[in-house]
Parts: sequence; C-alpha cells; structure tokens
Amino acid sequence: MNQEIISHMTQFWRKPTADKLRALRYHFKTGLWNHFCPQIPFPTRLPHGGWWLARNDLLSDAVFARICDGSDVKFLERFLREATTVVDIGAHLGFYTLLMSSRVGTQGRVLAFEPSPREFRHLRTHIRINGRANVRLENADMLTASNRSLSLL
Repeated sequence: MNQEIISHMTQFWRKPTADKLRALRYHFKTGLWNHFCPQIPFPTRLPHGGWWLARNDLLSDAVFARICDGSDVKFLERFLREATTVVDIGAHLGFYTLLMSSRVGTQGRVLAFEPSPREFRHLRTHIRINGRANVRLENADMLTASNRSLSLL
C-alpha cells in the first residue's frame, strides 16, 4: 500500500505545474466542497471571463478544475467574431452561451434555448450575474419556439 501511494505521489510531482494545480482544484471541488457543502454553489472565474456558480454536478466540477478548454471552445474562440448573431440550442447551464456572448461583444447577439425548467433557472442566473445584455433566453425547445412564431431577430 505504501509503495502505491509513493508511486502516485511521484507521478503527481513529475507533472507540469498547470496539471498539478488542475488536479488539486478538481480534488478540492469534488472531494471536499461537494461532500461538505453540496447545496452551496462555489463562485469561480471562467477562462473567457465572467463568473460561474459551480454546483454539485460534473460540468461545474470540470469548469472549476479548468478542464473544459477542449477543441470545441478553441473552435468557437477562433470562429466567432464581433457583432455576429449566434444561436445556442440546448444551452444547458450556459457555459457556451457565456463564451459566445463574450466573443460577439455588445454589438452581437446570442439566442439561447433551453427546454428544461431546472437548467433554464441556472442558465438565467449565470446570464444575470454576468450582466450579459446581448443574450436572449428562451425556456423552450426549437419546435415550441417556432410554433409560437417568435420574432428572434
């Protein structure tokens, strides 16, 4: 058992500093915070600016540990331009909505659709605490929204 612990410690210390910090953040959030304070969201800064209320869920754990900077984030950062309009279908808690909002700027618009009332409440909270006036939220799926003849643009 002691040899196994020493092996894990050795592997950990050989990692680059950024990887060590990411691992420590992840284990703090998933091990301590989620265990002792599961109902209290933990405010954390997003890599692209803005704030995220990290709750007791997998996405929040990944956001808090800064392990959600995948190829899709890099694509959106390269693809989106100022003053464009984008649609986020299935916005969930708003991670990509906030990224899109920051990329298109104040002259751009983000239309975010989330049909789940529970996820929509968290999405709305994330948009409000970040003061994103260029985001329009719809608590509906695309079919319902098109049937109501929404004036989106």
